[in-house]
Amino acid sequence: METIEIVSIISAMKRQERSYLSKDYLHSFSDQTERHCQFEGASNPGRSVDEDLRLFMINWCYRVVAFFEFRRDTVAISTNYLDRFLSTTEGTNARKNRKIFQLAAMSCLHTAIKIHEAEAIDMTYFSDLSKGFYTVEQFIDMEQ
Repeated sequence: METIEIVSIISAMKRQERSYLSKDYLHSFSDQTERHCQFEGASNPGRSVDEDLRLFMINWCYRVVAFFEFRRDTVAISTNYLDRFLSTTEGTNARKNRKIFQLAAMSCLHTAIKIHEAEAIDMTYFSDLSKGFYTVEQFIDMEQ
């Protein structure tokens, strides 16, 4: 392969890689007045999603994966799904509402497990993990 051809291939790969980046949805809102408040879980649905809630849900996903003895990489994959979803216009409601964000994060984990693990977890289990706050139907709707 000639140098010019290699440079051309690398340039094309770099252009393509830029399209894979997700938007920084955590800092894209102008109303971030409550960002530095102490984390209250998902109990205040009116607040926008912040780093604390994202980290809380990622840690929750790691606990679920550890319990089932799945690969930790599955959480990284589900987080990638979540970040990509939240970077789209379809993810607007989940960025603004902590309850919808929580449902989206749980749904992304379920999807990643279905695709990347040898065995899937029944969606009823995720409903049970939410203490019945989310129904199986809500998980199915979120996955679509």
